[in-house]
Amino acid sequence: MPYPIITPMFFQELTDPGNSENADVSYLMLTTPYAVEYIFTLENERVVRRLMEQKDILAYRIVSMKPEIEAEYAPKGEKLVKDRPILKHYWGIKTLTMNLLQDRRYSLEQRMLMVNYVYRTIQAMIDKSDEVDKELPAEDKQRRLDGAIAAFGQSILNAKDHNDIIKYFEEVRPNYAYSFQDGLSFLRILRDSEDVTKLRTIVYNKAGVPVDADSFKYETEKHTAIKEAYREMFGWRPEEHNENSEATANAEFDRSHYMEQILVNYVWSYCFPYADLGLDLWENFMFLNTLYNALKITVGCYLYESKTPDEDFVFVIKTFDKGLQELRERKFPITRLIIDSIKKAGLTNNGDMAILSIS
Repeated sequence: MPYPIITPMFFQELTDPGNSENADVSYLMLTTPYAVEYIFTLENERVVRRLMEQKDILAYRIVSMKPEIEAEYAPKGEKLVKDRPILKHYWGIKTLTMNLLQDRRYSLEQRMLMVNYVYRTIQAMIDKSDEVDKELPAEDKQRRLDGAIAAFGQSILNAKDHNDIIKYFEEVRPNYAYSFQDGLSFLRILRDSEDVTKLRTIVYNKAGVPVDADSFKYETEKHTAIKEAYREMFGWRPEEHNENSEATANAEFDRSHYMEQILVNYVWSYCFPYADLGLDLWENFMFLNTLYNALKITVGCYLYESKTPDEDFVFVIKTFDKGLQELRERKFPITRLIIDSIKKAGLTNNGDMAILSIS
């Protein structure tokens, strides 16, 4: 297949050199198994505001490369797949992830449960193939696995709804103590700066925890109130978002899409489903889910009782992302660090991750 360039639909808008507002807008140029992807980082305020304005789902533009440029980059993508054959499913799993994360019939928490189910199921297929088909020649084994993964992905895409997946998790209950502990711990990892220090201080103060505390003490009334305020501000209510809904027509201050757009941008900027090629698919999901929880906790605490929620949201996202980007630029293995921490805590199964998603 051709090796194209993929950009957000508003890429040209935010990179037009004729617009002085674009002076500080930065983006990543990523070589992935099937494309060169130009992705905005969120450390720039203009990008965050553009995502906040974008109430529709995020769309991406695919364009062909000039032959001489494709000849330079395509071999890099081919080598990725050759070195790790499972990456031939990179694009299929990525588009499936995007479809699920932007299925607005469900809350964002429910969408993360659906992604959980898909990644866990595909990982089980990979593990089972290694065990059951170990006597097969490598090519036959890979062919059978490829067929199974493709058929499963298509079945999810073709399903009229995903209520059966949601029902699979119906016994799972929130655990706010787990969510706060995990999210506040993630915040400690961000690269220090004046803004990150301000972010941590306010988040920890509103959570009622000293910044230098070694442990977290959960207080039901305080932390439930923060969670409820977060859901009131950012919660997705499907019944309010159909085209004939009066609530939709009057939703001047609707912020239910904010976190969706930020999370979807992270799916692209971290190359999910494989943010780290050295980790398996399920471990990569654990990182995505932990990142999502950290964002919920950071945003929820910082904006608790805020008088300027939109301005505060912009500050939180750009500061959080800048801390992540600086770690990434220094080759800091944040993905591995997070996964190692989850493994040490013994919270690696899909039930643990489901609790984190809905908490």
